[in-house]
Amino acid sequence: EDTHVAFLAAAYFLWAERYPPPSHRYIQTHFKWIFRTTLEPPSEYEADYKNNWRHCLWTFLRRPYLQHMCQYEAVILLFCDKASCPVPKILQEREAAAQPVPTYSMIRKMGKNNQTGR
Repeated sequence: EDTHVAFLAAAYFLWAERYPPPSHRYIQTHFKWIFRTTLEPPSEYEADYKNNWRHCLWTFLRRPYLQHMCQYEAVILLFCDKASCPVPKILQEREAAAQPVPTYSMIRKMGKNNQTGR
């Protein structure tokens, strides 16, 4: 299932890159919908779930850190690494896929360092 979610997120990312929505919040909301089934904690979750990478990534998606396209691409790459699923082929040839796997801190800094919105 994780591979399908990663592919859907990558396809949506490329679509949003080509046809940018009026605000980055549209992309953030759509990413939450895409990743919800695999990341959102169950309604009755145990305390151990808070230490789970899925909980961390879900919380990260819900924060206002993501404002630039490069950050959304990095989230997909981070998800693939954490889920141990392959990077979707449609992203494999892009420059970001050749870089080290991003961390949460790196993704936040991408937003601060990127003033162009791309």
